[in-house]
Amino acid sequence: MHHLLSLANSESHNFTAEVLLREGTGSWNLPITQRRTLEWLQQQGLPTQGVAIQDGSGLDRGNRVTSKLLTALLLRMAQHPYAKNYLASMAISGQKGTLASYFRGTELEGRFSGKTGTISGVKALSGVLSTADGPVYVSMISNGSADPVAVMGRVLRLGMGAGHCRQLVY
Repeated sequence: MHHLLSLANSESHNFTAEVLLREGTGSWNLPITQRRTLEWLQQQGLPTQGVAIQDGSGLDRGNRVTSKLLTALLLRMAQHPYAKNYLASMAISGQKGTLASYFRGTELEGRFSGKTGTISGVKALSGVLSTADGPVYVSMISNGSADPVAVMGRVLRLGMGAGHCRQLVY
């Protein structure tokens, strides 16, 4: 299972993500899968207002997620018995997966574990930033930026020195 999760999270393999969602919900019937996914998110106490799940890959433009949901999911997963496995399935800045070319040779290299998302005109980045003060849970969505990776790098650098209990809005 870890290898499949790593393929979906680190390498952003969309078919694997789709299969994991459908197997995880116990149904290949899309409306049932969508309903069960939202129900599970709600059972976890996660904020689902405005959220719509159309597929497991995130490629359908009908998908609607919020940074608030993604960050809350990361926080929830940090409490899960398999938290270390889940985090280990993520890409690593400057080192592994879809983040291998992000922030290489900077103070962020190896300090951010996360998941990227990209569709035409939109780039997303969610994960955990390791800081001297402990982990910082991050979710960013960029819509239309000329250089979204550079902007996201600036936000992560701000997070490196912001201290405990903060919400950065950039």
